[in-house]
Amino acid sequence: MLLHWDERIKRARYAAQLTQRQYSTVDPENRLVAASLERRWEASLRELAETEEGYARQAKALRPMPLSTPLREQFRHISETLPDLWMTDQITQAQRKGLLRTLIQQVIVRWATSDTMEICIVWISGHYSQLRLTAAIHRAQDVPDYDRFLERIQALWAAGMKDKEIAAQLTQEGFHSARLSSVSAHAVLKVRLRYHWQQTPESSKRYAQSEPGYWSVRDLAAHLECDAHWVYRHIETGRIDSAYLKRCPPRHAYLIQDDPILLASLREARKQVEELGQRRLNKKTRKQLPPFSPASEADGHDSAQEEQEHERR
Repeated sequence: MLLHWDERIKRARYAAQLTQRQYSTVDPENRLVAASLERRWEASLRELAETEEGYARQAKALRPMPLSTPLREQFRHISETLPDLWMTDQITQAQRKGLLRTLIQQVIVRWATSDTMEICIVWISGHYSQLRLTAAIHRAQDVPDYDRFLERIQALWAAGMKDKEIAAQLTQEGFHSARLSSVSAHAVLKVRLRYHWQQTPESSKRYAQSEPGYWSVRDLAAHLECDAHWVYRHIETGRIDSAYLKRCPPRHAYLIQDDPILLASLREARKQVEELGQRRLNKKTRKQLPPFSPASEADGHDSAQEEQEHERR
């Protein structure tokens, strides 16, 4: 900031000296030119004075704050008290930055991989500190071991794990996404959708394959000639007792025990539902039919004869 003011002072001082030389070399008899140069010289002197005042104000504002007596004593033994002093509120953020500038000689940054930076801080004492940081990159495909990253997602998804569980497992194994130091569930979802690793009816939560001694929901529904939702309603309402059920990993789908008593009760329940539905349908049909009368039958017979005569013609 002060360097900027130094340049302004130099330009203002040069302008003032230039107008002074021009005024000194002008012919005194040429009063109009002399008066004009005199006004320019006075304006240059005023600008120089204002610039010097601004520089003084800026220098005063940037002047470091005086240190208190306890803080000054701590700085005298800085090597012993710096860690504790750094964590307190006795020094401001600007003072911390200024202290670092006096302690650091140079910083060397090198890209180790496409997403990893190696930073070497060289201190004025000659010692150095090395850091290794993961930097954000633009494309997920540029992450190291991306092929293995895809293989792990596919394997964990095939094992029945959810996106959140896959992300936690990959983070634990040391993987990370393009812009985070960990793997998010959203990143796993994007990969699955890109490669069409989606749930199929056979591997979804609602369906499973039948096993010896057990029916799957779909197969039992086909056996009873009903909809699978009807079986699920009986499971959720407790009409199919939990003693006849087991959950099939990894999707925890339902399997129903192949028990003759249970199947007989389910067939009876289906028969009752069908009979009830048929009675309701018959009742609704009877309401929609017009009442029977001999006059309506005669009218219908006459209209049928007229249609037959029309066809003969």
